[in-house]
Amino acid sequence: MSDQNTDEFVSASDKSEDSGFSFIQKLLDSRRAAMSERLEETFEHCLESVRYGYARFNPTQSEKLHLYGLSQQAIHGDAQGEGPDPSDVVPRAKFMAWKNCQGMTQIEAMQQYVNIVKYK
Repeated sequence: MSDQNTDEFVSASDKSEDSGFSFIQKLLDSRRAAMSERLEETFEHCLESVRYGYARFNPTQSEKLHLYGLSQQAIHGDAQGEGPDPSDVVPRAKFMAWKNCQGMTQIEAMQQYVNIVKYK
């Protein structure tokens, strides 16, 4: 095989591998999107079940605060600023629960929320 034919063969092989990788990447992206969509739907269902009191478990005040923090993290991302004045006890407690989730991704927060509500 001449050098030119070898180069063409190698080039064609690279393209074939790239398209195979591209196909796999698209497939994985599609699966991730579907899983994320299912997680979001489950998360929304769990939010409603806690909000309207038909969750399978009866959360304590501490658990409610933790769930609040997770829900805010999942919906809005990291808490910003100093939060409410410490003399405003309930709003401050809620803000601190959210602040405790700082650094967690929104997907991680959703997953933790779902795990607590569905499997506790």
